[in-house]
Amino acid sequence: MLPVNVGFRSSVEVGVLGRPRFREWLCAVLERTTLVKLAFDREGPVTADLVAELSTTGVVLVDGESGRQMALRAPVRNPNDALARVNVVLIADPADFEPPHQVAAVIGSHWSLLLATSAENPLRLGRAIRKAAEGRSTIDAGIDPKMVRIADDLSARRKA
Repeated sequence: MLPVNVGFRSSVEVGVLGRPRFREWLCAVLERTTLVKLAFDREGPVTADLVAELSTTGVVLVDGESGRQMALRAPVRNPNDALARVNVVLIADPADFEPPHQVAAVIGSHWSLLLATSAENPLRLGRAIRKAAEGRSTIDAGIDPKMVRIADDLSARRKA
C-alpha cells in the first residue's frame, strides 16, 4: 500500500479510469465531493501510459468492467503494473453481487470496493477516497465479504 500524507483539510488527487459513460458520471459526482481534486480521467482498462500521471495521484477510481478485465490480466499481482503502485477504489455494479449474477471480485490488498449506488453519494465517495489515500482498504457494507477475494491471498495459497 502506498499511504499518502492526507489530513481531512488537504485534498486528495484522484484519477478516473474506465468506460466513457462511467467517467462522465463519476466526474459529475466528484465535482460535488469536497477535498477531492481530479488529476485525470482516461479510458480503461489500459494502464501502460499512466505511470507519469499516477506518480502524483493519491487514488485511482476504476469502473467494475475495467476492473474485471484488469483482474483477468492479474495486474494486482504484478508489481510492475501501474495500478500496483497506487491505492485503487473499484466502483462496482450492485447487480454483480446479487442473484442471479453473484460475480466474485478479485482485488489487490491496496484496493477498496464501493458499490456504484454508494458512490452516487458525494459524502460516501469522499470518505472512501480519503480512507484509500491513507492506505486503508474498505469493502462496501452492501457486499457480502465472501464474494471478494484478495489477490495477494490467492498468490500465497498457490505458492504454498
